[in-house]
This record gives sequence, C-alpha cells and structure tokens, in this order.
Amino acid sequence: MEVGELLSADLARAVADFRNSDGPVVGGLTPDAIHDARVALRRIRSNLRTFRRLVDPGWSSAARGELAWYESVLGGVRDLDVTGARLLGASERLDDRKAVAAITALLATERAARLADLQAGRASPRYSATLAYLAEAATRPPLRERARLPARKALLPYLERPWRDLRAAAGAVRGGDADAALHVVRIRAKQLRYAAELATPVLGPDATRLARAAAGLQRHLGVQRDAVLATSWLEHAAEEAPEAAFLCGQLAAEQEAFAEEQAASWGRREDEVRRAWRRLAARGR
Repeated sequence: MEVGELLSADLARAVADFRNSDGPVVGGLTPDAIHDARVALRRIRSNLRTFRRLVDPGWSSAARGELAWYESVLGGVRDLDVTGARLLGASERLDDRKAVAAITALLATERAARLADLQAGRASPRYSATLAYLAEAATRPPLRERARLPARKALLPYLERPWRDLRAAAGAVRGGDADAALHVVRIRAKQLRYAAELATPVLGPDATRLARAAAGLQRHLGVQRDAVLATSWLEHAAEEAPEAAFLCGQLAAEQEAFAEEQAASWGRREDEVRRAWRRLAARGR
C-alpha cells in the first residue's frame, strides 16, 4: 500500500464521520453530535499537518485554515456544553436552589447565543468553502509524487515529527503557565494519536499501542483542561449573576483543586507514551 492511499482512506473516514454528525438544523445538533463533528475536523487538520509533505502545500494550508475556523465555531458551543455538564453535576449536591437556577439560566442564555453564532457561521460563504475542502479531502486530495512511496517504509519518519513535538511540549511544562503548557501537550498527544491510528493498518499492534497511550494522555489532560475552563467560566458567572456568587466561588475552588490534581499526575501517562514509542521505533528500524 502507498502512504498516500493510507492518508486518503483516513481522510475519507473522518469526512464521513463529520457528515454523520454535522446535521442540517443547528437546533437539532446534540452535544454529542457537536463533539463528534469537532473531533472529525480535528483529525483531518491534524493528519494534514503531520503528513503535509504528501499533499499540495497551498491546498493543505487553505483547507486547514477553513476547517480550523469552523472547528472554533463548533467549539464555542461544545466548551460551554462541557462546562455546563460539569457544573450542574457538581451543584446537584448543594442546597442553594436559587443560585443553581441562576447558573442554569446563564448557561442556557450563553448557549443560545453561541448557537446563534453557529447558525450565522453556517450561513456564511466560509461554511460553503469548508464543505468544499472536505469534499476534496474525501474524494481527491491533491497528493504529491512522494505519496506513492510504500507506506511501510514511509510511515515511521512521519510519526517521528508529532513524537518530537510532544516531547518538546512536555519539556516546556516545567516553567511558565502550567495550564497553558499542558494544553499544548494535550494537542500534541492528539496529533500523535491520530497519526498512529492512521498507521495502524500497516504498522500493526505497536502503532495501536502507541495510539492508545497517546489517547490516555489526551483524556487525562482533557479533563484537566475542562476544569480550567469551568473555573474561568465561574469567575465570569459570579459577576453576571451576583446571587450565585457564593456558589460560584465554592464550585470554582473545587474545579481548581481538581485541575491541580490532574496537572500533578500526568507524568505516568507520558511515560506510557514514551515506552510505546520506543517499542514502535525499535521494531521499525
């Protein structure tokens, strides 16, 4: 199998996942559908980045830009859905019904506004451009000559880039803004995961093991990121709904403590990725 065939097949599957999730009516999009559509776009963008030398660079850059735009529009709704689920679940055990009602109402108002932004985005020319790039990605991505190389020979060097990026991101956590640095680690883990999943049909169980380890690191840092975003939203909510300020403070303290706990314990997940990479790299040479 040629490496370009492998990339084309992965792009086509991700586009199909997107189409199955990005429903025709914004009001009918469930939180799960929005999440799935966003994940599909991320996978496409990530693998176009990792395997960019296989694809026409002008087309790839433009496609990734349009997909990133629509992903961000979906993300405005999705991030609020995650925050709402976390906070409403935590507030169920508290007695201040008036404050909980204020938080619930604020979440609903903001979600309606973000759905309106999503509706406007989907009515814009950029959405049509996004769909056009997705159609090309699914059926005729403009592959370069090097995409004809045998996949077994070509894949490992392409996986080395996201692996090096992940190591660099992990090294940067030691200083500066830890939350921001861990967010970058999570992004790099996703990129390595998607590349390893693409390679699995050719590189076999060792690639599967690497993909699973990277997914574990991604999930661990994902819930840490969710708690960070929830804390930030609660600070905003305390200003918008003063009657809920005390409850917002309680919940913010809990979310912040959880985020710190996750931030302190991600190293084990990174070690699993490191071991999986070493095994794959050793067998690939």
